[in-house]
Amino acid sequence: MGHESGLPPDLPFSERGQFYEGILRRVSCRLSEGALRICDEWGISGVGLVGRIQDHFAQGFRVYRKPAGHAGDRFLPWACQANVRIYESLQIYVSLFIRDNSVLDINAHPHTSHLILPR
Repeated sequence: MGHESGLPPDLPFSERGQFYEGILRRVSCRLSEGALRICDEWGISGVGLVGRIQDHFAQGFRVYRKPAGHAGDRFLPWACQANVRIYESLQIYVSLFIRDNSVLDINAHPHTSHLILPR
């Protein structure tokens, strides 16, 4: 699957490695207030959420480029998105951004669109 099927393109392998390294180091990860708040609803900690994202990368599940707008014809640099499983019955939308200061920003929320990215 790819951009031609209505999905954003997969994240290039070189960028995927940069994100995975940031997740492994954890010291450079920063969860958004919204992600921390909703972790309480899901019954997991922020560290648990980072661990689920780490597992997603380690198991080779899909990671996509993040569109710059609704048209989806341009993509944000050093940003990605994925459909991450928290529990067997709960999959969430996660977006990751590498900032200029090498901090990995993590945002997560329940799916709000009709398009759920394949894992």
